[in-house]
Amino acid sequence: MTTSATGTFSVVAPADQALEVEAYGRRGGVARITVPAKGPSSDIVLHFAGTATLEGAITLGDDPISGAMIQLRNGTSSDRPYALAETDASGYFKRQTLEPGSYELSIVRNDSNSSEPIKYSTAVEVKAGANYANTDLTKVQPH
Repeated sequence: MTTSATGTFSVVAPADQALEVEAYGRRGGVARITVPAKGPSSDIVLHFAGTATLEGAITLGDDPISGAMIQLRNGTSSDRPYALAETDASGYFKRQTLEPGSYELSIVRNDSNSSEPIKYSTAVEVKAGANYANTDLTKVQPH
């Protein structure tokens, strides 16, 4: 089945059985939703995975920061991260299928001199395609 020009579709299905809906976007991405038996018959919204990737290396001067937690937050996910990643031994991280937009990029790393983690944050603009967030922590103030 194909959606209309406005992105709507209709299907006749038995109301007493759960319905699995799977859609494929023109620019890639898959959206899936399960409509329970006797569930809603209209206003079902499918969200496709985002089309952006954020990747980079986190360093402290010339030293890679391994095992740092990378958190992305936006205005709608301020209480919990929208996306998470962790740096590998070379300080590299990559997070795919993000929605383009403005985010706060938080970096949380352990400090060998303290039991408390050190937190850094900076603003990033994520656009469709590949985005790079190489960050030298000597240039970012911890908070």
